[in-house]
Amino acid sequence: MPEAAPRLTWIPKAAEGPTVDAKKYFRLTPADLLEHPIWVLAMDVATFSDTEEDDLDDDTGLVVPLPSAPGLVEQLFENCICYARARFVAANGRSFVGMMKCWGGEGVQGTHPTLVTDGGQVDFYWGIAKPSAEQIGAVYERLGASPGDLFPMTYQPDVPLPDGPSGGDLEGFYYRELRGEDDEVKFVR
Repeated sequence: MPEAAPRLTWIPKAAEGPTVDAKKYFRLTPADLLEHPIWVLAMDVATFSDTEEDDLDDDTGLVVPLPSAPGLVEQLFENCICYARARFVAANGRSFVGMMKCWGGEGVQGTHPTLVTDGGQVDFYWGIAKPSAEQIGAVYERLGASPGDLFPMTYQPDVPLPDGPSGGDLEGFYYRELRGEDDEVKFVR
């Protein structure tokens, strides 16, 4: 039986209204992104706010919606990695909701574009693990699409991001091929 995700509650001191559950970034759903278009690492919020240490676990994968305090937002945008809702448009014109990292670096490995579907997330950057034909086939099956239906695909944030990334183009599923001290980002379909 899979382990249940931790259920932590974050109560922003400057905010009114309901509390927000912290979530692992890889468990965000389309509904989460529609309700809160920008998420930030919980520990970054604790670092730049007056949040008590006990209010947030130091789990690096936990994210919370971007707080609404203007000064805190500015500090978070200048110093932290955020996940912003993004719009993806496939080659056949089909649109998807997803997310991308902001201020994580350049290129596909920096923005880490990810579709967020009700059936789970679809990553387009796999790090140093080249995705297998079976893994890619499962993605196409889940999306009900072929390589020609999806690629080339464009993505861009659909929320305002001060000095943030503008998005990009995807030709397939990317991975980093390591060869000694050199490496190259490649893609497969």
